[in-house]
Amino acid sequence: MNKSPSTRFLGLLWLGLLVMLPKVGHANEANDQLRAASEEHRQLALQVVIGGAGDRCDRVIRTFFQGEKPNGEAVWSIECDNDSYSVFVAPDGKTKLITCGQLMRLGGECFKPM
Repeated sequence: MNKSPSTRFLGLLWLGLLVMLPKVGHANEANDQLRAASEEHRQLALQVVIGGAGDRCDRVIRTFFQGEKPNGEAVWSIECDNDSYSVFVAPDGKTKLITCGQLMRLGGECFKPM
């Protein structure tokens, strides 16, 4: 099931607000907001991150917070209808992603607590 244009807009708006949040008081405010969000909003925000990186995710099936690295970078696993991804959220709100298949070839794992 694809999200409606208005739902996608709300997801983009929500993600934009995350990026604009002040970074005072928390090591990783963007991650704090993702963790506090409903699963639906978290799925929309992470779907936008994946699409913004040029990958395809028509529907997020589940998200999984793996934990935070000592440098404050948060690690999320996302299962989409076509592939699975690991998304890294830096304390400054910037994101990086890799497919779970690529991560496994490098010795990492998705959907496992850190």
